[in-house]
Amino acid sequence: MDLGKKSFIKKVINILLSVVFVLFIGGNMFYCFIAGAPNDRGTLIKYVFNAAMFSLLLPSIICGCLFYIHYLHGLIDDMNKI
Repeated sequence: MDLGKKSFIKKVINILLSVVFVLFIGGNMFYCFIAGAPNDRGTLIKYVFNAAMFSLLLPSIICGCLFYIHYLHGLIDDMNKI
């Protein structure tokens, strides 16, 4: 295997692990939020929608921040090589 394929496979694995992380944490958060949901139908729909958005948004932001930190770390390493 050449270096380009290894790099591509590593990127794909990182993306898949990130997606699994976001879905797993989001699913757990959603389950915990819904456990205390109100019984009123109108309020329930709003509550479930907001819980779903928050459950996916928060882990996505955390994952995005980690990728950005990793990207900046690579830029710093490249600058130190010069």
